[in-house]
Amino acid sequence: MPYLKHSLFQEIETQLSKNANLSLQDLSRCLGTNRYYVQKTVYETQKISFRQLKNSKRLERSLELLMRMKELRIKEIAAILDWSQSGFSRFIKQTTGKTPTQIKRSTVLAS
Repeated sequence: MPYLKHSLFQEIETQLSKNANLSLQDLSRCLGTNRYYVQKTVYETQKISFRQLKNSKRLERSLELLMRMKELRIKEIAAILDWSQSGFSRFIKQTTGKTPTQIKRSTVLAS
């Protein structure tokens, strides 16, 4: 049984890495299971909620684009990630303590 949950969790991570905007319902449907089981699997394997995992994946992807796609403007990166510019900026600031612009500048200076 633990192997099945670990295997399901790996698939959850894979799907969220591809599209961190998937809803719990859409992800469950994609995996052929129900929302409760996805939530339970995430919590039992990681001790975090589905929402926390999803936000973690969104943050990873956001930081990756901010650091690698220097030629893109903040609003273009937000659009790629299916965010409004203000929502994206607020999320980044709340989770990192820095604005998207500060993150982009710090990676340019470090290069």
